Amino acid sequence: MLEPSTGLGLRLVAGAEGLDHVVTLSRVQRPGLALTGYTEYIRYGRVQILGASELGYLRKLSATRRAAVLQRLASCRISCFVVTKGLDAPAELVAEAEGRGIPILSTPAESTPFIKALSAFLEERLPAKDFIRVHKSFIIPIAKVTGIEGNMLRLKDVSAEILIGENYKADLMEIIRNKMIQ
Repeated sequence: MLEPSTGLGLRLVAGAEGLDHVVTLSRVQRPGLALTGYTEYIRYGRVQILGASELGYLRKLSATRRAAVLQRLASCRISCFVVTKGLDAPAELVAEAEGRGIPILSTPAESTPFIKALSAFLEERLPAKDFIRVHKSFIIPIAKVTGIEGNMLRLKDVSAEILIGENYKADLMEIIRNKMIQ
C-alpha cells in the first residue's frame, strides 16, 4: 500500500516493524466507538481510519485519558492505522504503535475519498476464489460463512450478522452450493 504506484499517497509515520501485518478485508473501520473504550468490534484484517472527527475527539480528552484510550485501542490486534487529511497522529498513538509494531500510515486525502480509493484497491487484490461481495459495503472471506438465514449472513468469529444485498445473493448461494458439492 505504500508503493507510489498504488496511487493511495500513503507514507509511514510509525510502526515499521508491523509492515508484515495483513489486511484481509476491503471494508475499512473507523474506530470512533473504540475511542470511548468499547473495543469489542475492532477486527484484525481491517484498516483503521483516523480522520478529523476521531482526532478532534482525542484532542478534547485529558492527556491521561487520551493515553489510556489509545493504549486500550492499540492492545487490540490491529492491521494498521491510516490518518487522513495529512493530520498528525497523536504522540500517544505513535508511542503505542512503535512499541507494539502497529503501522501508522498517513495520507493527505480526506477520509471519504480515501476510504473509497482504498476499498477499491483492496478489493482488486483479494483473491476471487476466497472472497465474495455480499453487499455494496461488504466483501467477505467465503471460508468464514457459518450460516445464512433469510438475507442475513453469519460469519465465524464475527458477532454481528451481515446483510446480504439482493443483487449479490444469487452469486453467494451458487458459491455455497458448489462448496457443498466438493
